[in-house]
Amino acid sequence: LRGGEIANRIQTHLQVGVGGMTADRRFSFDTARCLGACGLAPVMVVDSDTHGGVSTDAVTNILEEYI
Repeated sequence: LRGGEIANRIQTHLQVGVGGMTADRRFSFDTARCLGACGLAPVMVVDSDTHGGVSTDAVTNILEEYI
């Protein structure tokens, strides 16, 4: 499942588990079944920015925009 692959990529890149926070407290990570944007799934929200149609390969690039 792509959602699981995306979650794994986030956990690896940020070194944080689901429900956790990075050591520098800049990022927290959680999962949700629905964010009210089903047509954009899978969706990733960073700060107040919603990223739709996220691929596993795009995760690192998205996160790097905020680091």
